[in-house]
Amino acid sequence: MSDRTKGLTLAILGPALWGIMGIFIRPLYVAGITRLDITFVRCLIGGLLYMGLMLITNPSVLRVNGRGLIICMLYGVCSYGIGFVSYSIAITRISVAIATVLMFTAPVWVTVLNIIIFRDRPEKSKVLAILLCFIGAVLAADIIHANIGGSLDPLGIIMSLVNSLGMATQLIIPRFFNGKYEKDTMIAYGFLGTALACMLGTKWSHFSVIFTDSGVDWKLIVCLLGMGVLCTFVSNGSYVKASEYIDTVSVSILSAVEVVVGVIVSFAVFHESMTVLQGIGAVIIMFGALYPNLKVKFEELRGTSTQL
Repeated sequence: MSDRTKGLTLAILGPALWGIMGIFIRPLYVAGITRLDITFVRCLIGGLLYMGLMLITNPSVLRVNGRGLIICMLYGVCSYGIGFVSYSIAITRISVAIATVLMFTAPVWVTVLNIIIFRDRPEKSKVLAILLCFIGAVLAADIIHANIGGSLDPLGIIMSLVNSLGMATQLIIPRFFNGKYEKDTMIAYGFLGTALACMLGTKWSHFSVIFTDSGVDWKLIVCLLGMGVLCTFVSNGSYVKASEYIDTVSVSILSAVEVVVGVIVSFAVFHESMTVLQGIGAVIIMFGALYPNLKVKFEELRGTSTQL
C-alpha cells in the first residue's frame, strides 16, 4: 500500500467514525450525561488505549521529558478538549445545521495557518475542493430549510469557529513540532491531558444512571466505549496520523466525509428525512473531498500513457 493510499484511508476513516457519533452520544444525553462528562471518558479511554498500543508496538515514543509532556498535554487540551466542548456550547445556542457548516471552516483554518506558519502556497485544486465541500456541507446540513430565525447567536457562532479551529490545530501543532516529538507521543499524552483537564469539571453523579436498582445499564456502557474506542481512539488517531502520509490540507478537506456519514446515519438509523438537496450535497462533498487526489492520479496516468 502506497503512502498516499494509507493517508487517504486514515483521513477518511477518522471523519467517517465521527459521523456515527450520534448513535452513541444520543442515549448518553438522554440519560443526563453531559458532553464534558463524555469528553472526559472518551479521552481517558482513548489515551489509555493509545498508550497501551504504543507500549506494545513502539514504546520509545512514550519517553519524553517534562517540557515535552506539558506541550503534548496542552496540545490535547487546545485541540481535543476545547474543540469538543465548544461544539457542545454552539449547538445549544445555534442550530445544528449552522454549527455543522461552520465546523467545515477547518480546512480554511488549516490553509491559513499553513500559509502563516510554514509559508505554504495553497494549490488551486485544493482551494476549489474546499469551496466545493463547503457548498456541499450547506446542502447536506439542509441549512436552506433550517429554522435559523433568531438563532444566529454570536457566542454560538464563535464557539462553532473555535471547534473548527480545534480540528485544524489537531494537524497544525504536530506539524509545528515535527522532528521534536512524534505524532504518536502527542496523540497519547494529548488524550490524557484533555482527560485530566475535563476531570476538574466532570460531575461524577451523572454516571450513577449506569448503575440502577435493576442492574447495570449495558447500553450506556457500550455507548461510552463506542465514544472512547471508535469515535476517539481510532477516529482522532487516524485523522492525525494521516498527516504523516499526505499533506494537512488534504486531510482537513477529507474531514467533510463526517457530514456525509452523519446525514446517512440520521436517515438510516434515526429515520430522519433526507431531501434531494441533502443527497446532492453529499455527492458534492465526496467529489470535492476526493478531487485533488483524483486530479493527481489522473495526471500520473496521463504521464504514464505519454511515456508509453
